[in-house]
Amino acid sequence: MSNENTVPIVEVKKIPRMRLAQECFDMIHQEDPNSRVSLRYIRQLSKSGSIPTVRAGNRILINYDALLEYLSNPVSLSPANEYGTIRPVSENVRY
Repeated sequence: MSNENTVPIVEVKKIPRMRLAQECFDMIHQEDPNSRVSLRYIRQLSKSGSIPTVRAGNRILINYDALLEYLSNPVSLSPANEYGTIRPVSENVRY
């Protein structure tokens, strides 16, 4: 008994939905017209590294699914815990 006719099972990976910040904003407001999520907030999340992004030339592509996941379960930072400790300087700071 040989299994010559069996087809190997291949795991299909879901392609991430990478969008510009404006497109993410439009998609959120298409699903929920009364959403209070602003374009500035989406850009702020991408710049701070809270959601995964990819640079494509001059454009910054945002993983839309990760954005929705972040909005569903936001990470809260409590600055009170950092008081009195040495904190690293952000690399995004311009002098």
